[in-house]
Parts: sequence; structure tokens; C-alpha cells
Amino acid sequence: MTKWLKTPVRQVFNLSYPNLTEDEVIALYGERINAVKFFRHINYVPKVYYLQNGAFEYDMNNHLLPFLTDLQDMPDDCEINNIKVELYYNPKLKHAAVSKQETIDYVNMAKKI
Repeated sequence: MTKWLKTPVRQVFNLSYPNLTEDEVIALYGERINAVKFFRHINYVPKVYYLQNGAFEYDMNNHLLPFLTDLQDMPDDCEINNIKVELYYNPKLKHAAVSKQETIDYVNMAKKI
């Protein structure tokens, strides 16, 4: 979550943790705001279906790549299930959601991993 655009992150932190600084939130609740930290905390990685618009460079560099990089540092005894990364390419969509039908199709694919 800390790799998101700064304004939405500040808004979420201010609403959820109004009396804490961003650094305090990250230090105290890292497992709540970072999926890989949570996986490391529980020593388990569930099946993951990661859908990403490959045309949106910001999300590729700040969301997908850090997620995959952080997964490489999981403890050796951690149970890790299948992780499927699905890339689609739509420069016009950027960070916006795919259509309702495409969402349904991707959810149905995710159920098969």
C-alpha cells in the first residue's frame, strides 16, 4: 500500500490511524498494509491471481515488480502456493478497471489456479 500514490495513502492512513504518522503506521501495522509482509508473518502464501495492466508503467514499477521481488525473500520454510500473473495491455485504461464482463472472465480464470 505504501507504493500507491501518496494522496490516497495519506487519506487511508488518516482515516484508519488518525493519531499516527505514516512511519508509525508502517512500523506498527506493516502486516496490514503490505501483502508480502503479511504472508511472511503467517509463513504462508495463498494462491494468488494478480491481474495487471502492463501498459500502465506506474503500477508495473510500484506494485507488480516490488510484489514479485519481495516474494523472492520469503523464508525457506514458508509454504508458497501458485502465483499467477496475468498481464493485459490497454494504454487507455491506465489504472482503471476492466469492463464488467472482462472482470467476470478474469474471476473465472482465477478460480482455476
